[in-house]
Amino acid sequence: MQYAAEVFKLKSDFMLHVLRRNEDVEPLEYTKMLEILASSSGSDKYVLMLQEDKSLLVSTVYLLKCFHQLGKEAEEGFTPVEDLAVLAPNNVNRIQEEPTFCFKRDLIRLIANLTWRNLSNQNEIREMNGIEIIMECCCIDARNPFMQQWCILAMRNLLEDNIENQRYVASMTEQGTTRSEVLSEMGFEVVDKRIRRV
Repeated sequence: MQYAAEVFKLKSDFMLHVLRRNEDVEPLEYTKMLEILASSSGSDKYVLMLQEDKSLLVSTVYLLKCFHQLGKEAEEGFTPVEDLAVLAPNNVNRIQEEPTFCFKRDLIRLIANLTWRNLSNQNEIREMNGIEIIMECCCIDARNPFMQQWCILAMRNLLEDNIENQRYVASMTEQGTTRSEVLSEMGFEVVDKRIRRV
């Protein structure tokens, strides 16, 4: 598992440049490496070893920040997709074949596991402004199925037995809500910062 972590860290910058420039390099090795790390980090056998690797945590948060910013800039392949119908097997938008499919979710999954009952890593995420990024990622995104659930788990792990992180989150001010086509399609709307059935 240490080898997988080392490869992931070495190729972090490379992966971002490849995906952003749409170069003819197959990023499958890297995305699979992240998937393996994210999955293994939830295992009792590997979690403590991976939690000790601070550069793995820093690389993961850095990549999440970069991917999130690219999504905000409406960079193709990085923006959240609210229409879950694109995941249907008969859909022509083969979103599942994109190299960025589940990438952001797996970054958050890895962060969630690296911060589980680890005060040092919890504090590191706060100091890197990672809490805000994770909260912003807590949305429905067909490009990253179950990302919302991993964000919730990550927040739970970041706040567990960490008074400083709890105070930090409590001090945040609400920026408002956004209109969601998904909520509208499901027959809901946001009124007075609450979701209600139309």
